Order: sequence, then C-alpha cells, then structure tokens
Amino acid sequence: MLIDSHSHLQFSQYEDDIDTVIERSFKNGIDYIINVGTNYEDSIKSVELADRYDNIFTSVGVHPHDSAKMSESEFNDIVELLNMKKVVAVGEIGLDYYKCYSPREVQKEIFKKFLNLAENKNIPVIIHNRAASEDIKKIIYKESNGRLIGVMHCFSGDEKFAKDMIKLGFYISFAGNITYRSFKNEEVIKSVPIERILIETDCPFLTPESKRGERNEPLNVWFVVEKIAQIKDLSFKVVERITSENACKLFGIE
Repeated sequence: MLIDSHSHLQFSQYEDDIDTVIERSFKNGIDYIINVGTNYEDSIKSVELADRYDNIFTSVGVHPHDSAKMSESEFNDIVELLNMKKVVAVGEIGLDYYKCYSPREVQKEIFKKFLNLAENKNIPVIIHNRAASEDIKKIIYKESNGRLIGVMHCFSGDEKFAKDMIKLGFYISFAGNITYRSFKNEEVIKSVPIERILIETDCPFLTPESKRGERNEPLNVWFVVEKIAQIKDLSFKVVERITSENACKLFGIE
C-alpha cells in the first residue's frame, strides 16, 4: 500500500486531465490520496473531488499565503465543510515567513484560530512551515491542551525541531525535494523514526529529481519512498508499509 499524504489535484495544472492522472496513480500502486485545501474555494473543489473517488480523502483550510484574504464568513464556511464525510484534516494551515504574502501577525492569528478549531473538533492538522519554526513551536505549545495531532508537511526544519514536534505527537512528512542533488538534510531523515514519517508529493510542486521539468503527480511518491529507504537503510517494502500505516492511523483511514 502507498499513500500520497499531500497533493493538490484541484489546482489548475490538472484541469485538462485530472481523471487520467488519478486513474494512472491508482493503477500503478497508489492506494489512497489525501488532497489538501489551501483556501475556501479550492477546499470546496477538493471536497468535490473526494466525493467522486472512493480512495481520495481531503482536508480543508487556509494556507498562510491567503490568511489576510480570509473573512469570518469564509472561516465559518470551512467549519461547515468539516462535516463532510471525506474530510479528514484541517489544512493546509501554518506560517510562511519566507514569502510573507500575508503579514506575520495575521498569519499567526489565523493559525491559532484553525489550531483551536481542529482541537475542538478532534481532527488532525496539516501544517505548512517555511522559515517560521520557532513561532510555530511556540504557538502549538501555547494553544494545544495535549489533544492536538497532525503532520508537519514537507518538512524543512532541523533535527531539534523534528524531535520537538514528534514529542508533541506530530508526524513528519517528506516530499520529492529530498531526491534533489542539492538536498542537504539527510541527517534529519535519519533522526526521525520511521514510525513517525509520512510521504507526500505536494504535487503539482516538488517533482522528484529524475522527473524534473515535468508536472508532479501522486504516482511519483514512489521516488520519495525509494529515497527514504536508501537514507535509512531499509527496504522499500518496509518504508511503504509503515508510512502507509502511519497515514491511516493519523487520518482515520480504514
């Protein structure tokens, strides 16, 4: 079993051949896809996509880039989307201090709002972090009452941050960028127990090294498994099995 724990198949890059991309993935070893919302409008599209395919689940949320655009009514609409049966997480939420398309204080306010929502609803969170590890850690420590669970998506932090998040009950997810020749954080992957790792594509972004220049898609999560197996000196089958078990446990997939 293989699970792409983070994709964006509702994005415009797939509007001409979405069904072909999904069918190609399912026919070639991908068992489940977690499709991730980044704002209210594409969260709706993601929910609709999950309704069409038994093996696609979805999350709903607002990416930090869009934090400043979110109205209170849109937040309430996202709360309503959590009642849909295929919604398994709140996300993509978090902080992005690298591009800062939304002011930092606004990002933090919206991040806290979604963390509190997820904890109250007892549903996992999918967290985006770029150049904001310390604030993310501080906010989770302060806002969580010990019931918050989730995953640090496309992990880019250091070993200490990974260990801190694991202690808080989080999983660490790796994407196709770990296959790049420029990737320098293999020690982080070595330090994370396989029982706390998820795999993802973040497609259409972060196409693995051997496919660079092409649009990414869920099928390419195979390359992430191969790289993790190589780095951790494990078999492909072991990484495949355990990361799938991890995703099923986190997102409640049976």
